[in-house]
Amino acid sequence: MKNDFFSCFNAILISVSRSINSGLCVDVGVFKASFWNHFIGLLFLTCIVGSFSLEFLKTAPIYTYFSGFLVRFLLL
Repeated sequence: MKNDFFSCFNAILISVSRSINSGLCVDVGVFKASFWNHFIGLLFLTCIVGSFSLEFLKTAPIYTYFSGFLVRFLLL
């Protein structure tokens, strides 16, 4: 039930973000709109992640922190 709520909430946020971003592109241009879209998303994500306990990061194996980097260069 909790996962369903987060899935629906995420879909709503993505829809709203894309609607605002497309309107912003018309007014200020693509690059400025993209900057503000990412900046507001970063602030929102920082608020959400900051409210959770990050203790699980201490127990994760060290290779999990490099997985994105490895996948990026192995797939090119």
